[in-house]
Amino acid sequence: MRKKYSGIIFDFNGTLFFDTDKQTESWSVMAEKLRGCPVSDHEMATFIMGRPNKVTIEYLLGRPVSDEEGDRLVQEKEIIYRELCRRDACHVRLAPGAVELLDYVTDHHIACTIATGSEISNVNFYFEMFQLEKWFSFDKVVYDDGLLPGKPHPEIYIKSAENLGLTPEQCIVFEDADAGIEAARRANIGKIIAIGPQQVHGRLRELAGVQLVISTFTEFDREGLLAAG
Repeated sequence: MRKKYSGIIFDFNGTLFFDTDKQTESWSVMAEKLRGCPVSDHEMATFIMGRPNKVTIEYLLGRPVSDEEGDRLVQEKEIIYRELCRRDACHVRLAPGAVELLDYVTDHHIACTIATGSEISNVNFYFEMFQLEKWFSFDKVVYDDGLLPGKPHPEIYIKSAENLGLTPEQCIVFEDADAGIEAARRANIGKIIAIGPQQVHGRLRELAGVQLVISTFTEFDREGLLAAG
């Protein structure tokens, strides 16, 4: 019998890499500059996490921005973010259990890729910092190229499945953000697994499409990936 699921699509920020603190700090620096006050945890969860950077810039400014202005402000934010990561390099690592899961997926020839709202400079940064080429083909990663609709639009997950040569129904998605979970649901992903700290599990379980909630990848039964459907 064929496996029920043949591929895995990982969100990156907040999923494979627990960087919410650095995202919040860098966006707060930008928010202070653009509107005079930092972002709240509610704003991060509702209006920022999983969404395209340009959309967040427009949210903070309260108005549309040109591509040129948006790109300039996004790059300013990402420089701040990457510097925060570099300063904390001794603590910057993939989420607990991620390396073991990725090694298992690679050893068992299970197709996988990344679907991220990050833009190319950050994707390059992550590949270098975490040596992601051990597990992922760069050319199959889907990221914010300025053309792809951002989450919660489903295109990012539809394209990711296509890059793996699979249908969305054949894929598992790991996501932490409300917008990303909704994108996966709209894409008809076969199984959506939400990841987040214990205190948000109740909220994540209530989101449409979520079939499992975990705190870290150590809680995920990777042996089940080989089970027949």
